Amino acid sequence: MFSSASFGAVVSTRTAEPSGRSGAEAVGASKVVAFYGFRGGSGRTTALTHVAAALAARGRTVVAVDLDLEAPGLGTVLRCGDSVEGKGSLALLRAAELADSPDDERLRIAPHLVAVGADLPPIRVIPAGRLGPQYYAQLDLLNPALWHVMDGPSPLRLLFERIRAELEPDFILADCRTGLAPLTATAVFHEADVVVACFSASRQSHDGARAFTRALEAAQRQRGGRPSALLVPTMFVETDGGLTRRDELVSALEAATAPATEAGVEDPLLSDEPAMIVAEGIPFRTSLSVSYVLAAGYVQVAGRAYEPLVAALDLATREDAAVTAPDLSRIDTQAVLRELDEGIRGLPFAEEVRPHQVVEWFLPPASLHAILAPSTYYVVGGKGSGKSWLYRRMLAGSPPLDPEQTFIRGHGPEGGGSRDEDFPPDELRELDRALRGGRDEWAPAFWRIRAAATLLRWAPAELSKRALTTVPPRERSQWEPLRQPQRALRVAVVNALRAQSSIPRSEQLLLAIDELLRASPRSRAVLAYDALDTGFGSSETDLHRRERFVGGLVSALEGLRGRLHAIGFKVMLREDVFSQFAMQNKSHLRPATIELLWRAVDVWKLALSVATRSGEYRRLVRSIDPSAAELAWPDDEARLTRLLEPLWGARMERGRKISPTTFVQRRTADGQDRLFPRTLVEMLRHAVAHERTRDQALADRVLSSAALQDGYRAASHLRLDDLRAEYTQVSPYLEALRGLNPTSTRNQLRAAMQNQLRAGSGPHRKAKGAPAGALHAGPGGWNKVVDRLVEIGVLREYKRATGEAGEPKYEVALLYRPALGVRLVGV
Repeated sequence: MFSSASFGAVVSTRTAEPSGRSGAEAVGASKVVAFYGFRGGSGRTTALTHVAAALAARGRTVVAVDLDLEAPGLGTVLRCGDSVEGKGSLALLRAAELADSPDDERLRIAPHLVAVGADLPPIRVIPAGRLGPQYYAQLDLLNPALWHVMDGPSPLRLLFERIRAELEPDFILADCRTGLAPLTATAVFHEADVVVACFSASRQSHDGARAFTRALEAAQRQRGGRPSALLVPTMFVETDGGLTRRDELVSALEAATAPATEAGVEDPLLSDEPAMIVAEGIPFRTSLSVSYVLAAGYVQVAGRAYEPLVAALDLATREDAAVTAPDLSRIDTQAVLRELDEGIRGLPFAEEVRPHQVVEWFLPPASLHAILAPSTYYVVGGKGSGKSWLYRRMLAGSPPLDPEQTFIRGHGPEGGGSRDEDFPPDELRELDRALRGGRDEWAPAFWRIRAAATLLRWAPAELSKRALTTVPPRERSQWEPLRQPQRALRVAVVNALRAQSSIPRSEQLLLAIDELLRASPRSRAVLAYDALDTGFGSSETDLHRRERFVGGLVSALEGLRGRLHAIGFKVMLREDVFSQFAMQNKSHLRPATIELLWRAVDVWKLALSVATRSGEYRRLVRSIDPSAAELAWPDDEARLTRLLEPLWGARMERGRKISPTTFVQRRTADGQDRLFPRTLVEMLRHAVAHERTRDQALADRVLSSAALQDGYRAASHLRLDDLRAEYTQVSPYLEALRGLNPTSTRNQLRAAMQNQLRAGSGPHRKAKGAPAGALHAGPGGWNKVVDRLVEIGVLREYKRATGEAGEPKYEVALLYRPALGVRLVGV
């Protein structure tokens, strides 16, 4: 170990051979990540808190230690409350100066830990301590510059070893003092596995980068290449001038990290890349620096800005014992493209795909556990979010999604039972005309009767027969046909529905079946429903009929929810259908409703499943990571990203500004940050088709950046088509957004859409006022339109700037820009 804790001595110390790792640095031990900023105000502490939250959200155990003893602030940002006098990292370091080993009782960590007050995943924090006379006295006594003359390990190493032994964290994150402080030198160069160095986009940072990287190179010579370093541009404003300053800083960092040479000969003890530059950087936004955002909006607001840093940290801390570098020389790229072109057809998002094919492809969304919970009745998602895929997987049955539940087709595409049991929309129209006549309540009774009929046919004959004994004998003849398999279900349901007692009897029959099932050894019966919105047409009358039809099912279930124990329901509802039907106490549905959500890691698993439809690519994946397997992909995003590098590369071909995974994620997410698996698959399908038109294969990837761009444009058009079909009332306003600026205020949006609608044709063309049925008619006017476009993810609030009067601005989500003819840049 080199001798001094100071920056200067680190730089001046050069030995011919790198030293080996100590026991504390062994592979597999808790990783120490030091957060450092050459100048104050570089966003170092805020970056630490966001990275800590991201790691903890994945289930990693994190201990955050405040080592900025002269200006502590970590506990304040995480709202940890007041520290106890005499407790904290300063007190522990003073105790370590007097200790002989990490087993010394004075180093016990537990009394110094405090709870995080912010609404974040669990993070254990060791603050610096409570400021006061005792703190100042201890700070005067602490002298890190002399630690190198002490026998044995440094006090900081003793502290980290005790944290490892007592808490066994995955990560120790250290918040270090700025500048050339001795304690910082010890943490950054002697103890850290990875250093996250934040450099604000200013001229002073260019000189600081050179000083830091020279010291980093010296430390890496002494410690066998450690620490790894992530250099992050920070605190730049997202304007043309601010981005230019960021790019200038990136160039300065690249120059500072160029391999050192002596007499024109490269230093053999240095790696080709002594530091990784996170070129995207972390911009200055008020939302990233205000502590309440960490509590309330971390994932949606602030977290995305730190994703490139978290991804880089994943790479820097990954153990490579079982993972080798991708080698595209071992793969036939043209064969991969040919196999993907064939295998990508007939994916599980098409209506004609059979249940067994869905099982073959099925990857559970992030919300699956909550969806399968007995208390969840309604699964809501946009078109292309995978609702029908999930419905088909439920009905496939083998292997079961949940061994304690048996899923039965209640309504929807074929998957269990005969298609003639469904009521086509034209028959529903006739039924509506015949039965309404003062009986609007026919729809809930219709759904209860259908559910009862399905369960009577599914259950053992003896149980079905006993359930029907609860119906009075004089009415039993109208209900008996429900359990006869030779009779068409539609006829039996209509006859039962015509009975005067159909409403109370249908509910009574379901409760009786539930009671009998509870006493039987059979698993819980869950009726699954899908395609409730199809086939009704788009006229106002058709939409009202659809609302009665779907609303009737929800009303029927709400009268039974909480009363049934052996019978459950899973209703797949399109988001717009769910939001538009009216009923009393609709807020009561929220506890029983789950939105179908996909995380980035789910999308990467799906991308791998698509790529490994090629046998060639599957062989390459196995050579890179032998433990990775289809339908059992790792949850580690860094591993998934590495396995996708041969597909689309580590960086977009034009410049170093963005990785393909970041490109794909941002362009397949809407304004609400929702990801759509169908959109990803379509993007890949068109990218493969585009790449097959190229004459020459790439050397480092299967899909070029141009192919991804082409796939993105095609997926954008498909997603817009889905949106038009899903939100018919919003469709005219989508067309009115064509050619709009990427960002606009509400007034600018209103004026642009008004002009487009007046210049266009159709029922919305009107010079004054609003036509009947238009979304902007009535109270709220055009504000309703903007709010609706934000709600469905076409627009998002633009955080980087406001209008001239300080009013909020909105940007068109990247997913929809190509299809709407909106510029991708120039926001």
